[in-house]
Amino acid sequence: AWVSREWTRHNVSTAGQANRRALLRRVGFDITGLAPSYDEFNEFETDTLPDAYDRLIDQQLASVHHGERWGRYWLDLARYCDTPESWRESNAKAWLYRDWVVNALNRDLPFDSFVRQQFAADLEPNATPRDNAALGFLGLSPSYWKELKLDQLVIKQVVAEEWEERIEAIGATFLGLTVACARCHDHKYDPVSMHDYYGLAGVLASLRFDDRPTVPEAEAKIAREANDKAKKLQEELDKLLAQKPLTEELQKQIDEKQAALALLRQTPFFDSPWVYGVSEASLHVLPDGPNRTKLEYREREPQDVAVQIRGNPGNLGPVIPRRFLSMLRFQADDRAVDSASLSTFREGSGRLELANALVTQAAPLTARVIVNRIWRQHFGRGLVATPSNFGLQGQPPSHPELLDELTRRFRSE
Repeated sequence: AWVSREWTRHNVSTAGQANRRALLRRVGFDITGLAPSYDEFNEFETDTLPDAYDRLIDQQLASVHHGERWGRYWLDLARYCDTPESWRESNAKAWLYRDWVVNALNRDLPFDSFVRQQFAADLEPNATPRDNAALGFLGLSPSYWKELKLDQLVIKQVVAEEWEERIEAIGATFLGLTVACARCHDHKYDPVSMHDYYGLAGVLASLRFDDRPTVPEAEAKIAREANDKAKKLQEELDKLLAQKPLTEELQKQIDEKQAALALLRQTPFFDSPWVYGVSEASLHVLPDGPNRTKLEYREREPQDVAVQIRGNPGNLGPVIPRRFLSMLRFQADDRAVDSASLSTFREGSGRLELANALVTQAAPLTARVIVNRIWRQHFGRGLVATPSNFGLQGQPPSHPELLDELTRRFRSE
């Protein structure tokens, strides 16, 4: 109705009603990305019931290919790749995060849960080990090489670059804001301060990249110990197999190693996959002699970080408690909360509180950003032409009333 009213006001006419074959192709490409089959063409063209189109939409949305097509767009925002950096020591499977995104869309997971689980699936009530796959949004973040033969200030700079990348991804993806611009100074155009930036940086500084299990922790611990023993046994076995000539005594040792290896592989959940995720551990960059550095993780000891003046880790300002952006705190009725009443994050690293803030306190903006992204993927151009920048340097909405109405519907469902 809104679109029709605007057409009338601007004296715009339609191109006419599409025939059924064209309509079916449009629906298929939009929802699943696939062309309809010959049988689907025949079925839709001969379906004369008045709800034929509604049933067609439901069928397309129920297809597993729906999650595959639309999950792809989210994975681009999440910086997903199948193969993380070579220096990351991990046996986890990146594709488990990809599959989690696809399955979340196919089972119509509510958007607030979709956001929360990607930050803190392991901390939510009634969480299951398989939910850990959602942590790939943070766990698969780019990591930069840290050469520990360099001075600690160099490594602190590398760590600060990682914070910036993750804050940029969180701000742009969920809020449509260039939050990372506040790393070295208050944002020049949007009301984001350096204190806001380092309040978020403290959350990231309290996390560690970690492989997470897809089975209960007790069973996972036993399976991991068995895997570690099996890895050592395999190395010993490879050395024995490389020895020449093959004597009777050597063959006996090989047989014993192979038997022990086979026994270890019978451990329950031995081959269960692990996922890329995060755990609660703060990273501390410490000196280790002249011009050398060591990294120390402190389990379940969250930390607040100091402002780095002009982005320099060697020139520190005040320590900022972990918290959300001061300008994006709203009550349930969307009225802004006085910035003086800002609360800090107190539950571990604060990642669950951050996720909750994104879908509650910042809900008016978070909803507008995802609605605009969906519109853009359907029609090729967003109502806001800069989908990752809703700030003053971004483009204003071409149809603000339409964006408001779509956002209202999205939040009410």
